[in-house]
Amino acid sequence: MKKLMIAMLLGCLVFGSTAAVWAEPSTIIYLDGFTGNYNSTSHYKSTTDSTNKWDVEHSGISLGLESQINDQFKLALEYGQMKTNDYEHTSNTSTIIKEGKCDYTLSEVKGGYRVVDHDSFKLDIIVSALNIDMKIPDSSNGKNVPHISGNMFGADLVWNFSDKASIQATIASSLLGAYVYENDLTDDRYVNEYQLKFNYFITDHWGLNLGYRDYQFAGKYSNSSADYDRKWNLNGTTMGIQYKF
Repeated sequence: MKKLMIAMLLGCLVFGSTAAVWAEPSTIIYLDGFTGNYNSTSHYKSTTDSTNKWDVEHSGISLGLESQINDQFKLALEYGQMKTNDYEHTSNTSTIIKEGKCDYTLSEVKGGYRVVDHDSFKLDIIVSALNIDMKIPDSSNGKNVPHISGNMFGADLVWNFSDKASIQATIASSLLGAYVYENDLTDDRYVNEYQLKFNYFITDHWGLNLGYRDYQFAGKYSNSSADYDRKWNLNGTTMGIQYKF
């Protein structure tokens, strides 16, 4: 993990330095700490009707880059790794069970086009590819590795209060297609992403940020003998540092 993060940091520095030459608008790299909660609900109905719930606290770090090119186009990259504490599994047929630890990776590539560009408010229409891979202990096969991905469409918004302080937000949904968990979950699949971040630059180049994220995803499967419905929620607060070229 450390080697990968170092390699990404060096790559961000090289890209940021190059992008800063292309145009006057800023390129920012950031390193965020992430802490929050992951939970899911699984409902299975056939001859029996059962509901299972998982709840876990997690923490990790993410490294990202945002670059504005020629006042109109935006490119953003992010990669993160998270780990959990022991998590709780609740079933309507059993008591709470303490499970093992799990971990996951999160990556996103984003492109945007600026449609509103005022000093105090900016709006970008975005498309992105979001991927989340989890490794969850499973007594049947040792490791269960759910994969979630979404081809996202949405908007990035920025409110500038001064040269130093701003709030940015992201709202995106998998309107361009989603893959959730496994091939069986073929119906009503979706991935939603919500982010809110407050930025404050203490110098011309160095800044701090505090934010909140929420990723939601779900999928269903139905046939003549069974209905399967599963929903996940991955959320938490972020706190980090950033550097503006």
